[in-house]
Amino acid sequence: MNTDAKYLNNYATGGAIMRNTEGKMIFAVSYPLLAASSLEAEIASVFYAIEWALNEGYLDFMVEMDAAVALRYITEGEVGRWRASFQENLLKANRKGVSFSHVLREGNWVAHFLSESSSAQINKFNMIWFLIFLVRPVKLIDLCDLFNILSFRYAY
Repeated sequence: MNTDAKYLNNYATGGAIMRNTEGKMIFAVSYPLLAASSLEAEIASVFYAIEWALNEGYLDFMVEMDAAVALRYITEGEVGRWRASFQENLLKANRKGVSFSHVLREGNWVAHFLSESSSAQINKFNMIWFLIFLVRPVKLIDLCDLFNILSFRYAY
């Protein structure tokens, strides 16, 4: 699963995409977040996506993110300093076989697009736009990512 977040003007949004072992998209989500900084937004995005995936029954998956500092806080167990719920979510994720990895920004195109789209769609309060027009670009970016056209995901 790839996750990303956007924080701008005290407003945070996130996005995530889950792929199977062949790299094919299983699901893609975007969501608003409560955060006071870009670092907290990245961490909140990861835990929102993990919670969503676990609730859908997915276990033993890897979370890839491009925010190296946020990844360090998560892997070193330092996330409780923001919210106790982060620490609880980390413990739950570890029990369910979730692991974490850094990916270059170029390998996170789809999640980045989802976090950007989430902010555009929520700021305008236009859910119909999201349902009609977001699906096609996400599938296109995911296909390009899968075939290594736009992204360097599999090249490094």
